[in-house]
Amino acid sequence: MKIPLSVEGDSREPLYARLARQVRALIGRGTWGPGIRLPSVRRLVGLLGVSSLTILRAYEDLAREGFVEARPGAGFYVRARSGKPSTSGRREIEEALRGAIDTAAGYGMGKRAFLALATKLFPSG
Repeated sequence: MKIPLSVEGDSREPLYARLARQVRALIGRGTWGPGIRLPSVRRLVGLLGVSSLTILRAYEDLAREGFVEARPGAGFYVRARSGKPSTSGRREIEEALRGAIDTAAGYGMGKRAFLALATKLFPSG
């Protein structure tokens, strides 16, 4: 399995939150589908050079949000999604959209053009 995760870049976002966001996106796009085993904590420690506690925190947050499930002794696996975000997920989506709308408006993009772009970029399925 290719592991398209990175901790590169200068960000104020904590590493565990950055990793959780990237995994959430991979699951949301269908790159990592239901039943797929996430990379082991040990493997990501070696690959990314971060603490095992950082990776474990990201995975535990994802489990709490319902994106993955922990199977004792076997690792973390992607859960089947209902298609409806949790309340906290909805708040996160709304915040991201507000930021994107503000940016688009700042560049003079109208609602119709924004929606067309969002539709084009939204994963099919």
